[in-house]
Amino acid sequence: MLKKPTSLLVCLFCLTACQGLALQGYRGAVPAMEKAPAAELPAPEIKTEPQPPRFSAQDGRIAQDYKGLEAWWGFFNDSVLNSLISSGLSMNATQLAEKAEFPKIINTETLEKYYKDKRVDLVNAIVRDYVEYRYVQIQNNLLDEYAALQEMALLEAVGREESKVRNELEKLQDQKTEFAKKLQDASVSLSKSTRLLPEYIDEILKDNQGIPDYDITPIMASSTLIIRNAAKVDAARTELFVKTQGQVGLDETKDILPDTRFNQFFGISENIFVNAHSSWRIKIGFAREQLDYSPLMLHLVHRPQTQEFENSINAYVAEIEGMLVSISTLRDQQDVLEKAATKASQMEAYKALLGALRAEYEKTKTIIKLFEALDLY
Repeated sequence: MLKKPTSLLVCLFCLTACQGLALQGYRGAVPAMEKAPAAELPAPEIKTEPQPPRFSAQDGRIAQDYKGLEAWWGFFNDSVLNSLISSGLSMNATQLAEKAEFPKIINTETLEKYYKDKRVDLVNAIVRDYVEYRYVQIQNNLLDEYAALQEMALLEAVGREESKVRNELEKLQDQKTEFAKKLQDASVSLSKSTRLLPEYIDEILKDNQGIPDYDITPIMASSTLIIRNAAKVDAARTELFVKTQGQVGLDETKDILPDTRFNQFFGISENIFVNAHSSWRIKIGFAREQLDYSPLMLHLVHRPQTQEFENSINAYVAEIEGMLVSISTLRDQQDVLEKAATKASQMEAYKALLGALRAEYEKTKTIIKLFEALDLY
């Protein structure tokens, strides 16, 4: 993680010196899929046998893995962020407690919104705005230190070189004005989501801590049940159930994903202790091969509906796979650019550090998107 670059000035100085479908005619009760790991799917009225529990864990460990990710932002190890989220959840408790009505129009989008925990959007908004604030803040710090080097160079510059340095300083000043506006925007966004005064936000964020570094080990070591119980999967399963008038039961779609570790499902590594700093690669398409749609083959008359369901799940798994690929790639970019900055000239070192910071920022944003996609708060 790029912390406050207090040594950058010295470092650079040394370097330079050296679908909508209505429920028409449907009489069955649509099951409500709860977020709690131990929750069960109520039996639809048109089905006679009871539905199995949503979690088929062989022991309590897998359920505990899932439970541990419910406060996933804690793995940033950032007390300020923890405080902001705590305030946001507390100040918005009334709105978060409101129950959503089952949609009149049945499609994946409306169902996903119905099943999604309201706290997911709130927490992700707070984390995104916080990371944005820290990103702009550290950019501004780098700019200040680089500008200080340019001021020093101006003292010795003459002729065309002096004009070049002055132009560079003018550009830096414009960027600084832009950064100030972005900081204000991020502060206002945090104020809206947490219901804290912008002045208070600015006060608690005045210390330059940099973009918080995330330990991705817990999610890699978790069960694929976190995917199986995501709102998007619940929505797809319910949509198939409704469109086939209950002929394709919920019990026939609950075990599509193998009950295995997250990293193993995506073919990343047999070592569950994969983290944000270790080198790891995704086996593209490996997860898709692990999906089991065989129970749906018994419903040939409903093949169009089951095919649509499969496409939806495949796309969702591919979306998560793409995020993991991005996280891995951006991590490598950050590492390369940080190392390059130590061997470059003043200008090139500044650009390399900005590039490394950008890679870290995009990596962290992708991690946030991953948890949002997994419907975890």
